[in-house]
Amino acid sequence: MGYHAEAYYLTSHGDDPEMLSSPEDVDAFIDRLLEQPIENNLAEMYLVERLQPEESFPNHQFYVGVDRERGVGALKFNDADGGFASWAPWDAEADSPSYYCLMGNETEFPAGSDVPIDFVRRAVKEFLASGGQRPTSVQWQEDTTL
Repeated sequence: MGYHAEAYYLTSHGDDPEMLSSPEDVDAFIDRLLEQPIENNLAEMYLVERLQPEESFPNHQFYVGVDRERGVGALKFNDADGGFASWAPWDAEADSPSYYCLMGNETEFPAGSDVPIDFVRRAVKEFLASGGQRPTSVQWQEDTTL
């Protein structure tokens, strides 16, 4: 079964989110996100098949941030198991948080969250292929910014 993800990073996506259904869609999405101004360098995603019609809020959230200047990105994943942010163990000494913007709204990521863009691509592809589960292709830390 193929899965479908909705991505929101532009104000126009309110009623018409970007739909992702394949690894090629993910690559094109990341490329478009990298082209956005800093005010739109963070996307909020949901897996369509995981959305429950009887719930007023989604039971999961996946945030994908990219920074084209630094060639890195950061991820957040929230569900019933808690809130997590990507973790770069090679940057364990990082003591400053990172910031990405969703439609002009700044979102803080814990220190050590920035990973190479290729890791971001791989994680989004895994999120889509796994049916909306937290990707295992990146390491995670507790999201202390919640």
